[in-house]
Amino acid sequence: MNKLKNSNSIYLLQHADNPIDWYPWGEEALLKAKSEDKPIFLSIGYAACHWCHVMEKETFVNQTVADFMNKYFVSIKVDREERPDLDKIYMDSVMALTGQGGWPLSVFLTPDGYPFYGGTYFPATPRYGMPSFLQLVSSIQENWVSNRTELIQQAETITNHINQNTSHFETETPLSPHITEKALQKIMSLVDWEFGGWGTSPKFPHPIVIDFLLRYANQTEVKKAIELTLNHMIQGGMYDLNRGGFHRYSTDRDWRVPHFEKMLYDNAQIPLSYLIAGIIFNNKNYLRVAENSLDFIKNELMDSSGLFWSSIDADSDGQEGKFYIWEKEKLTDEILAVSLSPSDFEIIPDNQLEGKTVLRFASPIPSEQIHDSTHPLFQKLRLIQNQRNRPITDDKILTDWNALTIRVFVYAASVLNRPDYKKIAIRAANQLIAKHIMKNRLRHSARNEHIGVSSFLSDYAILINALIDIFYLEINEKWFFLANELAKEMIEIFYDEGNFFDTPYDQPLIIRPKTIEDNVMPSGSSAAVMSLLRLNQISLNQEYLTIIEDSLNNNLGLILKYPLAAANWLKIIYDWNTPPQQLIVVLEDNKDFDQEKLKIFRKILPFPGQLIIGTRSVFEKINLDIFQNKNVLNNHATFYLCKNHTCSLPTNNEEKILTELGFKPD
Repeated sequence: MNKLKNSNSIYLLQHADNPIDWYPWGEEALLKAKSEDKPIFLSIGYAACHWCHVMEKETFVNQTVADFMNKYFVSIKVDREERPDLDKIYMDSVMALTGQGGWPLSVFLTPDGYPFYGGTYFPATPRYGMPSFLQLVSSIQENWVSNRTELIQQAETITNHINQNTSHFETETPLSPHITEKALQKIMSLVDWEFGGWGTSPKFPHPIVIDFLLRYANQTEVKKAIELTLNHMIQGGMYDLNRGGFHRYSTDRDWRVPHFEKMLYDNAQIPLSYLIAGIIFNNKNYLRVAENSLDFIKNELMDSSGLFWSSIDADSDGQEGKFYIWEKEKLTDEILAVSLSPSDFEIIPDNQLEGKTVLRFASPIPSEQIHDSTHPLFQKLRLIQNQRNRPITDDKILTDWNALTIRVFVYAASVLNRPDYKKIAIRAANQLIAKHIMKNRLRHSARNEHIGVSSFLSDYAILINALIDIFYLEINEKWFFLANELAKEMIEIFYDEGNFFDTPYDQPLIIRPKTIEDNVMPSGSSAAVMSLLRLNQISLNQEYLTIIEDSLNNNLGLILKYPLAAANWLKIIYDWNTPPQQLIVVLEDNKDFDQEKLKIFRKILPFPGQLIIGTRSVFEKINLDIFQNKNVLNNHATFYLCKNHTCSLPTNNEEKILTELGFKPD
């Protein structure tokens, strides 16, 4: 065994028996590189990564490779999900060198940790136009001996480049409503009008972009783009019709064959888009897909304490997707056995799947009857799947990913009238607070009660947003006060003149990165600014307003140039320029709001925090700005329409409120 044997990460433990003398990232490995004057081979991946497994089985178990690496390099393994800061720095360096990135990430560093060469997957034998890994490391070792000065200069150049790229993106354009309108036009110009989404292949879901577009859902072309994308994504393949939940991305343009890993962050964010779209468009299939996906999280990614695991591997029995794919004949037989027609499904053997097929509807808009996970077909297929060897689940707990998941359960609890979802969200929030705050600092990760490194900006920012959501759900000041305290800590630790650092000040790194662009998740910076904007909507705070405005102005250049990579920023600008209306509904104790009327109000006010419902006794206990003095009139549901910290006079007149909200019956 190597130095990974005592690691807490499943990904690192998967390499603990390799003959390569792997070290985890830390002082021991870095001191060894300096004392022995050896370059570092840094390999970054994660437990659900298919190509990480391939490279391990092809290369890292090879004794000849191991002997060479052990003699000439100090080899370090990093779980990117535990250390997103290292992943960010060294991914940026490889992108600067090669123009592309991915995992496994393979980077060669000076003994001081500065990158001078890198790539992603390297094969065991020369192919795909690439040298074998052994050929590559042999060449690097020779160059380290003969051209070290040049390599060190290259490392300095790369580091300077990535450090400059973390600076702000200024522009002369003023902060105005026209920003989001211009960005909307650019995003719409990039839509795939045949299959939805953006790009060709591989094609990734963009839930943050869809959430931004939903603010313009009253525009015909925008509505068409959203529905086209959401309909095709749930046809099957990318979306798991059988078990619920979404795979990481599609390997093709039409969402058919996925990359089969299932990530918690995808299954927290994508269902939220379906919930909001389901409300706005009155689409029951969208709501059902969201519910099926959250039940998937509940059934397959929730631990006994109520927190959420990180991912499910793409591979089982050494084959990607084996758990999810079907023989054409077997699938056809099962479809016929429950009196469905095979013509309802697209059963096409695929060369990528060794002649097998994924479960997929023939049409992007199937009947509601067969979009229900309780249908006998899906029950039978799950029974068959349960007899197969399951992919490995990475059971580490990540604060930011859990906070994203809490957010969608909070929202779904109200939209779907699922009290169990409310319990899940509040239990998870309490567990995170109890387990992931140590010595007054939030922590990023945990596994088997072992707590990892101090948290990153995204942990604070997304958790604050989750606590705000729970505040609106429960109308309980304790959640606001906790969110506000975390916001103060976040500003103290991460804020820097109109931008936020990703990492705390006590992490020894070659640079301290600032990530502006949104990716598969909102950037920590945009999530931080969003959290301050939402806190300010509850209780006016001038410091927060200054930080929000400075951050937006600093980053407008990026937002205008790359709107697909700035969708969360665009949501902030939209809400900054057009503060959302909030409707407070106060009920008598032990009274519920009529569900049909609730649907009408939610359709007009579909975004989290816009529709706030509570009882008289709940509002009597709260003393925050617009929530003060909210009473019941005439023993009936009483409405207060609020905007910019000002509320209308109370009324029992639903029609009046609907008119003021611009409601038009279908």
